[in-house]
Amino acid sequence: MTHLREDLDVIEGFSQSIREAGGWKAETELDLNAAMPKPQYAMNPSTCYHCYEGLQDETIDGDGIAVSAISKCHRFESRNHSDFGRLLDFSMREFIFVGKPDFVKQNRLKALEALQELAREWEVDCYMEIANDPFFTNDFQVKASFQRNQEMKYELRLTVPYLNKSIACSSVNFHSNTFGNAFNIKAGKRSAVTGCVGFGIERWVLAFLAQFGMDEQQWPARFREQYEAWKEKSGIG
Repeated sequence: MTHLREDLDVIEGFSQSIREAGGWKAETELDLNAAMPKPQYAMNPSTCYHCYEGLQDETIDGDGIAVSAISKCHRFESRNHSDFGRLLDFSMREFIFVGKPDFVKQNRLKALEALQELAREWEVDCYMEIANDPFFTNDFQVKASFQRNQEMKYELRLTVPYLNKSIACSSVNFHSNTFGNAFNIKAGKRSAVTGCVGFGIERWVLAFLAQFGMDEQQWPARFREQYEAWKEKSGIG
């Protein structure tokens, strides 16, 4: 994330170059190094990253810890932003596990089972599949194949009838010691391993309403019970 330098000469020079070019054109080449400062901030791509940074240089007590968090996330996925299934700005709720391998793997398995049970309770049309992350490196095929072979990432995909397709609404991930090494997080004498389960809030809302509509009486009974309990607890009339 960056902007024009806070210098009147730079701003006027930038404006003059656009005027001389006959207006802004998408194909216009700009010398951003001269007109803009080096970015100091980056848009947040995922919720769990903040947890790992917060644990930097720490040693985890016992077998591990579980953290619940929610934050706004931002991603640019080119032509995929053609419908509400993929937003530039969205909300992600995550449950994050950090610690020894057995602790993280066991909690990841519990999360996977709980996610499947939630889908059954809410009667959503969906399916689970092994997936991989979009690595932006020249060894994409190697990393993606490794993730799939090790079953490190599962996605729960909900169908969106009017789009005639499904979208990934939740994922269950195992990162091994990638973030433990990157942030020097220890579990005992070894680098901690991490895992998480994430919920794309807007995607869940889109898929659910696309399947069941806006009439609450048409929603699955178990979902209505939980929805009414949430409203009562939240003081929503």
